[in-house]
Amino acid sequence: MSDSYQPGQPPGEGPVLPPLPLSPPPASPVTRAMVPPRFGSMEFGQIFLRSFSLIRENPKPLIVGAVLIPVMVNLLVMVLAVIPQTLGQVLVHSGEPLAAVPILIFGMAASLVQAVVSVALSALVQGYVLTNLRESTLGTRATNQRLIAELRGVAGRLLLYSLLVLGLGLGFGIVLSILLCVLVAVLAIGGVSLESTASMLVVVPVGLITMLIAVVPLVWVVTKLSLTPALIVLQRATVAQALRGSWRLSRGRFWKILGMQLAIGAIAVVGSAIIFFLVLGVILLANAGSTDALAQIAMSTSLVVLLNIPLLLLSGASAVVTANAMGLHTIDARMRTDWLAASLNHYAAARVAGVPATALRDPFLSPPGAFPPPQPER
Repeated sequence: MSDSYQPGQPPGEGPVLPPLPLSPPPASPVTRAMVPPRFGSMEFGQIFLRSFSLIRENPKPLIVGAVLIPVMVNLLVMVLAVIPQTLGQVLVHSGEPLAAVPILIFGMAASLVQAVVSVALSALVQGYVLTNLRESTLGTRATNQRLIAELRGVAGRLLLYSLLVLGLGLGFGIVLSILLCVLVAVLAIGGVSLESTASMLVVVPVGLITMLIAVVPLVWVVTKLSLTPALIVLQRATVAQALRGSWRLSRGRFWKILGMQLAIGAIAVVGSAIIFFLVLGVILLANAGSTDALAQIAMSTSLVVLLNIPLLLLSGASAVVTANAMGLHTIDARMRTDWLAASLNHYAAARVAGVPATALRDPFLSPPGAFPPPQPER
């Protein structure tokens, strides 16, 4: 028996429900005399602010487990990739290029490992943050141990989804490369020289338009599928179910989801730009007046590593906020299209009435009828 949420059918025993409505269900029978509802639809600004406040509510696991530890791992792998490349450059400048070959090959292999580790860590961190959101929604302030234990059940699906997204990105790169090669070939056949200024006035705009034509579909698909990790974690869905659910729930919410990602990304980009130019200025000042090529290589490499520390911290914080935002968009979309709001409110009412969480069904997977009805206040 699957424990994943399936449209129209709750997990466990019981009758099959009718298909989910496309409009919000009738209001819950909870009246003002009963426990008031705690959950309802959210606006853009509420989701944006809530994405940040979730960190403040449970800071230790999110800052340590979702930011600091991934930064340390990424930094370690990056150093293992940068050191061989630096040594290779030193040997080349020292007149020993053959000795540099195996070191440079090792550095390239380490760079590949760094990319794989980065993708895997990103998926696991996203799941870790979404697990915290799930526990927070159920009224639990989860510890790091609990979050890791909950994450184990969905880690494989998150990694599989990350591989699918990576494959999509590689496919996009291949298609874009083919389009640019075709563009260059067509211009060459037409006798257009890429060296003249007049031809570049034509080539550059055409190239930008070609890239835009390729990028727009990619952004559309990625945005439509951006709720997939949240569905995997919140509803214990399989990758296929989560992909279909994300496509359905993002209908009518595309611009809200994309706007949220752009807003959070803009904050990260501004912060990264400030850090980059500050460190770049330090590098230029440190190398000013130096004619020793080896000293310049060593200094630049050291500063580049130091540059990545604040950038990785900023990127990690941005990833946490983005994961929270996508999870909240998923919850909001479900509350607007099916019974999730009523189930969460009935669950909350039962918890307020003293029913232990272990005696209740999972409100993300079970309809309102699976919970005891709210009792009138005395």
